[in-house]
Amino acid sequence: MALRGVESLAADPSIELIFLLNPANRKLADALNRIPRCTVMETPLRTRKMQSVRDRLCGAGIRRLSEQFQNLKADRLLCIQGDIEQSCHALEAGRRAGLISISYIALPHKMTTMGARLGYLRDAFNQSLIKLPTCYITLSESMAELLRNRDAKQPIHIVQNGIPIPETEPGKRPEKSTFTIGMLGRIEFKQKGHDFLIKVFSKEPAAFADCRLLIAGDGPDREKLKQLTRRSPRQNDIKWMPWQDHPESFFNAIDLLIMPSRYEGVPLVMLEALARGIPVIGSNRDGMRDILPAEWTFEYGSTLEMIRAFSCARLTGAERVIPLQAKVLTQNNEDCFRAAFVHAVLS
Repeated sequence: MALRGVESLAADPSIELIFLLNPANRKLADALNRIPRCTVMETPLRTRKMQSVRDRLCGAGIRRLSEQFQNLKADRLLCIQGDIEQSCHALEAGRRAGLISISYIALPHKMTTMGARLGYLRDAFNQSLIKLPTCYITLSESMAELLRNRDAKQPIHIVQNGIPIPETEPGKRPEKSTFTIGMLGRIEFKQKGHDFLIKVFSKEPAAFADCRLLIAGDGPDREKLKQLTRRSPRQNDIKWMPWQDHPESFFNAIDLLIMPSRYEGVPLVMLEALARGIPVIGSNRDGMRDILPAEWTFEYGSTLEMIRAFSCARLTGAERVIPLQAKVLTQNNEDCFRAAFVHAVLS
């Protein structure tokens, strides 16, 4: 989403865009270098774990970054942040340089909510970061509420994520003897809940008697996931696909998407599934709670709630997904995102 926003800013002739890049992030550098009218420069700093604590101990890098902002004669700073710790040194450098600073933040959750190491200590250090930006751009009303609950008094602009319109109009999905439940994304138990899904699927055979699981993705817990699958009494009904840059084969194979996450922003995979007329169930957190029907959400970590939501979505999904599909296609497309993003930055 950040790259789409950068492309949109670079396309505006009234904007001169300079992207200051972590020199270690070569994949991002390659993507940025393909964007016309985007000047790419390296920053003297890079984000590491517990960045807000590190910044308190060593201010030389922030001073150099502030001087870089001043030498560029920048008018405005757009700081791309996954969570409030990431790139937080840019916010402090922007304050020292006297810039209007905008935090584009996807996950304004506390570290304790995300289960981070030393979460309470990091939240204490991070509280001062909340006050640094001039304003925020975030993804949904739930994300805005998280910022307000952390005592953010600044203006908060909501710019909804936007996805490409599927190339082919999905028709009625064919009936199959096996119902396929899909999960796509980074394989990380602490956030995404793959381990919980495998446990429920394996231990509740009556609820998922004629079903199979299709898990696609990659991540730090991939080997643990494979070990769990091998130990499952239903291992033959659990399939795995590698990471999908173009996930049409995944979406064509599934009947329902599941997201048992501990926390999220507004997941693109949820929007992509709904745009194709595929029902989605997920934990009643964050962007999933904002978009999905209440009956299709469940309390995080609750086996009974997950089974209830699955049964409901399987029974009513074909009908209930139609208005959701129309809403995503009209409100969560790329054109809407690009226009709203540029407007939020310039305003």
